[in-house]
Amino acid sequence: MTTTAQSQGSYYAFLDMPNDPLLHEFTTQWVVPADLPQKNTSGGDFFLWNGIGPSSGVGLIQPVLEWRNGHWSVKTVHTTGSNYTWTPTNSQNGRGIRVSAGEVLTAFIELKQHQQNRYVYSAGFKGDKFSSTIASVTTTVPYNQLILCLEPYGTDVSEYPNQPYVEMKNINATFEGDIKSGGNWSMDSKESYKRAIPVSGSVVTDGISNGKVRFYFQ
Repeated sequence: MTTTAQSQGSYYAFLDMPNDPLLHEFTTQWVVPADLPQKNTSGGDFFLWNGIGPSSGVGLIQPVLEWRNGHWSVKTVHTTGSNYTWTPTNSQNGRGIRVSAGEVLTAFIELKQHQQNRYVYSAGFKGDKFSSTIASVTTTVPYNQLILCLEPYGTDVSEYPNQPYVEMKNINATFEGDIKSGGNWSMDSKESYKRAIPVSGSVVTDGISNGKVRFYFQ
């Protein structure tokens, strides 16, 4: 990945962690943004997620907030290239657990067990309401790359939520060896991760202990 100055930012942040330690747990909290304006016509679909992937190769485990068909919903996605698995089953296309603007979400991904060439993760959203989003995912390689992403498919920012930004906060991660500090969030500089606003994203509080990243709508 290519990086850019954090003051410029983008809609894609990833963690630079020295020595690529084995991830144990990654949690992030955010508030569901305002509904998208009814005039939204430029593609519409809108995703916000934290996730993990392998240091090389393809694959993502993502607890996802999705705007589609005029409402917000949450689900957990595991993708390996062109293959997708949704939890709850068939929760694609806005058919996840419905949530409302202002609702607080806590997304988690946790390594439950591992041995050579077998890593078992649990991922989803915390709370009784979201128990059906919890997925068990088994991979053949460790997923140690941490990601935060706002993924709007429409490019007209006037059709984004009518608020200044959404904040990914209480970002916490632990790694093998009881590592609970260190690492730096960086922004990917690809133009596709930016929009025609002064700043698309910024790191407010760096690191893996109560970190904070903002993605801007205005």
